[in-house]
Amino acid sequence: MTENDIAVNPSTVQIGDLCFDVESHDLLDAFGNRVKLRNKSLEVLACLAKRRGQVLTKSEIIESVWPDVTVSDENLTQCVAEIRRAIRDREQTFLTTHIGRGYCLEADQPALQKRYSWKRVIAVGMAIVTVAVVTAWLLWPTSQTGGPPRIAVLAFDDLSASEDSGYLGDGVAEGLLTELSRYRELAIIARNSSFSFRDSGLSISEIADKLRADYVIEGSKQKAGNRLKITVQLINGQDGTHVWADDYDSDISDLFDVQNRIVREVTNKIGREVTRKPPLRGGSEAVGALHSYIKGMQHFQQDTIAGTLAARELFDEAVKSDPTAPFGYIGLTWVHWRDLWSNEVDPDLPRSEKLAQAEALADKALSLDPEYHLAHVARADVHVAAGELEEAVVRYSVAGELNPNDVLVMVGATDPLVFLGRAEEAIALLEKAIDLDPVTPGWYFHQLGWAQWSAEQCDDGLETMTRMPSIPNSALRVLAALQVCSGDTEAAKMTMQQFRKANPGRTVAEEVEFLVRAGGTRPRWSGGLTLCAWLACPPALD
Repeated sequence: MTENDIAVNPSTVQIGDLCFDVESHDLLDAFGNRVKLRNKSLEVLACLAKRRGQVLTKSEIIESVWPDVTVSDENLTQCVAEIRRAIRDREQTFLTTHIGRGYCLEADQPALQKRYSWKRVIAVGMAIVTVAVVTAWLLWPTSQTGGPPRIAVLAFDDLSASEDSGYLGDGVAEGLLTELSRYRELAIIARNSSFSFRDSGLSISEIADKLRADYVIEGSKQKAGNRLKITVQLINGQDGTHVWADDYDSDISDLFDVQNRIVREVTNKIGREVTRKPPLRGGSEAVGALHSYIKGMQHFQQDTIAGTLAARELFDEAVKSDPTAPFGYIGLTWVHWRDLWSNEVDPDLPRSEKLAQAEALADKALSLDPEYHLAHVARADVHVAAGELEEAVVRYSVAGELNPNDVLVMVGATDPLVFLGRAEEAIALLEKAIDLDPVTPGWYFHQLGWAQWSAEQCDDGLETMTRMPSIPNSALRVLAALQVCSGDTEAAKMTMQQFRKANPGRTVAEEVEFLVRAGGTRPRWSGGLTLCAWLACPPALD
């Protein structure tokens, strides 16, 4: 082989711009620098790399990496999350999850050895890029955004008679959102945005334009006794033409099966080859539990003590309707989780007991349905409340694998990521959430500004805060911190005077209390509070 030849090394695997040696377990970047990864994570990567392109079950990987030790799936899940961070695979392009089956490192060419001519490599690279661009242009589906097809599921019309009107509320449309969101090959517009056009009077094409949606699903449901009729239409968002429509008339106990059939038809019509994910399951008891859960969440989202108490009763009803369904336990977890911060539901119950009850309820939901992403979200929230930030990030990651399009999973993960010094990961998640939720809630921007401050992207953070329709009192401290960081101390002083006026008697110590778990972030935050711009504040921390 001459100096100008490119040698192929069969023992190495190319993963994006990284190179992994299956034998030595060296993971190297484009410049030959070793990428840091724990030994067990490297062993998991080697196990997958040896059989790249194949789906390996969790038990196969565990038996290979931990042959003489009894470990739980959680050990493997944490290793997979670490590998994805190391190879920068947020979209799971290289290391894919196959729900109910296992993991796969997608097949790639063996890596090129470092004996080559730079001119030849550049020429080959340019040719590859040119072919890739042309191929992608010819074969990519007609998406307005150039990415996966974007789908909006609108709130369904309720045509039921008065005695059945409102049963399941938006449950049918929400069920379709949940099931479609399981597919990484699709981009599902968030419920907050798609449901906001209820009774708007806009045409489907107008709604699709505002949501940047390639396809829109609309429909109706009609309940009469124990029968449920669902009408669904899949519409091309760009020209308003009907792609597919169907009616489903079934017993109420078959709701989950009907949802799965609709999802199957939608994905087939869009033309994507998608891996089948296990749908929610259960009969009339599970549907009843889901009904009580949905009603409970409507009260819970009011964020008032009365709403939380009403939600707790409905979540209890969900558990009674079907003790084997996860819904009620998830809702009750969130009741205890909220009370850990507000102390309004059970003020005499010690915090440690509330935390223990929340943990037990979330664990119960997980044991009943480990494939249901909201059970993992509930457990992650409890981890955050307990200060278990690494565990929370892993759990949010699992939820994201199970449901890649749920924006609340993305936003929920950002606090522990910021507290762990991984603000740039939090920013990426928030930007994706904002993209999938075009009618964006203002608090997303508050959260993004906070993450940008943590990453010292202060000018970007200030621009982000201007995207909020109005800045609530709770966001003023983040705005002031960004102003201090950007050098505008006069503006910061005025912002804090506004905050103090809305929160008389508030101390600096109270302002940094919520960052007690924040590691390196806390000193910077409290230091900003002591600058001259903050003279309106009480004395700074010791």
